[in-house]
Amino acid sequence: MSLKTKLLKAVNEKDVENIYRAELLSNIEANITSPYNIDGLLTSKNVRTLLEFKYNESFKNKLNQSNVLLQCLYYLKKFENAGEKLPTTIFVGDINECFAIHTNSIVKYLSSEIDWKIAASQAYKSNSDVIQAMVDDVDILPFVYDVDDNFHIKTIIEKIKEFSDNIIRKVRVTRHNIVAIFDYFDKNVLDKISLSTNEKANLFIQIIINPNENYLHPKKKNILITKSFGELTVNQNLFNSFFQHFEGDIYSPKEKEGLTALIDRLVDDTVRRSKGEFFTPTPFVDLAHKYISETFGDDWKDKYIVWDCCCGSGNLTRDYNFKQLYLSTLEQSDLDTINQMDYNQNSSKFQFDFLNDDDSKLPISLQDSISNGKEILFLINPPYATENNLDNIKSLGKSIKEDIQNNNINKSMNIDKNWGKSSKNLYTQFLYKIFKYQQLNENVKICIFSPPLFLSGQSFKQFRKQFFTKFNFKKGFLFEASHFSDIQSDWGITFTILDNKENVNNSEFNFDIVCYNNTFELEKNQQKTIYNNDINLSCRDWLYNIKNNNTKINVLTLKSSLSIKEVCGIENDYIGGFLNSGNNVYFNQRECFIGSTRMMSGNNRSNTINKENFLQTTTLFTARKTIQPNWINCKDEYLAPNIYHPLYEQFTYDSIIYSLFNNSSQQSSLRNVDYKDKKWNVKNEFFWMSKNEMMKLANENNYDELYVDAKNSAEDRFVYNKLFVEGVYEKLSDDAKELVDIASELVRKSIKMRKIFSESHPEYHLNSFDCGYAQLKLITKEYFKTEHNIFRDKYKSFENRLIPLVYELEFLKNVTIQL
Repeated sequence: MSLKTKLLKAVNEKDVENIYRAELLSNIEANITSPYNIDGLLTSKNVRTLLEFKYNESFKNKLNQSNVLLQCLYYLKKFENAGEKLPTTIFVGDINECFAIHTNSIVKYLSSEIDWKIAASQAYKSNSDVIQAMVDDVDILPFVYDVDDNFHIKTIIEKIKEFSDNIIRKVRVTRHNIVAIFDYFDKNVLDKISLSTNEKANLFIQIIINPNENYLHPKKKNILITKSFGELTVNQNLFNSFFQHFEGDIYSPKEKEGLTALIDRLVDDTVRRSKGEFFTPTPFVDLAHKYISETFGDDWKDKYIVWDCCCGSGNLTRDYNFKQLYLSTLEQSDLDTINQMDYNQNSSKFQFDFLNDDDSKLPISLQDSISNGKEILFLINPPYATENNLDNIKSLGKSIKEDIQNNNINKSMNIDKNWGKSSKNLYTQFLYKIFKYQQLNENVKICIFSPPLFLSGQSFKQFRKQFFTKFNFKKGFLFEASHFSDIQSDWGITFTILDNKENVNNSEFNFDIVCYNNTFELEKNQQKTIYNNDINLSCRDWLYNIKNNNTKINVLTLKSSLSIKEVCGIENDYIGGFLNSGNNVYFNQRECFIGSTRMMSGNNRSNTINKENFLQTTTLFTARKTIQPNWINCKDEYLAPNIYHPLYEQFTYDSIIYSLFNNSSQQSSLRNVDYKDKKWNVKNEFFWMSKNEMMKLANENNYDELYVDAKNSAEDRFVYNKLFVEGVYEKLSDDAKELVDIASELVRKSIKMRKIFSESHPEYHLNSFDCGYAQLKLITKEYFKTEHNIFRDKYKSFENRLIPLVYELEFLKNVTIQL
């Protein structure tokens, strides 16, 4: 799990501190103590680092930097007054950013005549002169790292070690890391400059190779003097911080010439991304070539016929020489760009619709190679769209869903009937056609950038059964999808190498996880096993092997606790509805929630919860909602759990409580809802208190409406009976019991305000005695904030305790290891 994923679970500054402490100690042999009430003092050999943590600050803002560094200065004073050795470095982190700085940058302020008795956390409020001095101080220019899914704590540890050893090591700009470095510079330093992409790229290179004519104005703050563009406004502090981290003006003439030649690359890559087009950034292309060489030998470019059948502008091949290379694409304009840029001059380039055109349109030499059994390697980054997801559709040149469904390969896969739902996905359509080439020529290999779902997803089970009779997984790497375009960062892309042999194991595939390091170059730091349920029972099938009562009644269907969708049928023994889309982690936060009746999201309907599957439902709900999706785990499939594990029964009981108070617990109680000329009611079988106690509370507070509602109810609700009649409450863990008790006390404490609140907001249906948490929290968040926050903090701790059990009980495989 990445540091970013862990930090997303933090709800306050103390959580941030605990997460960073654990992460630091797991990556360096060190001790962390807390003298003088500081957040931490990390000591290891010659490393002595003061730790300070915040919840959510903007550390790229110099004022915010100065505020927190002044607080650190107050802590340094305590060390000085005690005659102790000062920390040599300072580390500051929050949920989004972090930085390290040498203590020498601020130690001079220890002699300032200020009031050292002020609380360190409040010092910035009473020391405006020192704050101003720090803001203007050119020695205080830390490089601020974005703590995203690519960030690893080892990066900042190395920086701390360098500071501790008094080493200044700057990052060199190379052709491998220049795109990532330019992106950072463009986003943080040139953000407000009105220049074209081409002008920004030229300015970036000019500053690096000719800083004597491109420099900050010596007197005008935030003004950059440039030779080509005159005076420009930049963030002076971020500019200086950037060039303290990256090298400039120490490159040889040949290196400068090489950097200048990369301007077109920066422009090409940046413009293509801004248009939403997928392309493969140079570092990932280089790494892919390295992996292919490790698999098939360094001579693979000479030994194999290489065909990129969806080449775009040729960025998978343009920096390399091949003995026999074929480049084809749907769009003639892509070929025009390749020719204008003189990419792969000796290759055979041709326009070809891979999913529709007949092979008679292929060059004769390529047709002969296929039919004569020549060794062919497909090196491709095909489009990833499905009929329900148009990601990367531009790279195919299509724009509507029908083109995905009605191309010739799709039709062929549907006629074949052995490929299942994979026929609806573009990249598996490409793989299917290559599979057909393999049937003609057994010497076909594939190296493909794609989502990993074809290896893991349930809907690809039939695909795998056919495809892996001809191909064998060799190796690959996994990385964050956002590196390909300005898209969501919560899913990953794999580069997969497939040999032309039957796969002996198509249920588990080991990938290296690669991220940018602190020099903006790719490195592998973890290994991930992508697995499927082809030989196991999926959690989805495990839950739904219990048959429901076939007798149906009409009920209100809801989109959320208070939002009506429509009327539809549900089994008459229902307790609620469980929307359980997909079977992998990706859908945990999107389409996984519980309601009191039938629920819908888009076109997806919930499954019925009844007394037979109630515990299985709350158990799976807990196993899903406790796990936060990220680009590494998003395709992890849920398995039927080990019900014989000694902790399983306890987990199922505690899951009842988890399912009551989650933010996706949409259980609600509605009365006399007018919908389509009829009155409708929704009762909440998940309510955990008795109707008698609610009548008593209503009576004591003269709450007539609630009293009548409870009295008219025929019986107590299912969860109350489960907990207090069947005795499950006594079997709960202590923290689960505490949550029920606190929630009940909140109901009691808020009853008077509930009556008043309901009069102003009848749409919340708070007069129903069995209101769900989704309704009750509308009151507690507004009028009982302290108690509400205490409850949420305890719920978060409860959730964190359950997370490891999801893996121990084998709902998911724990398949990520540190290298």
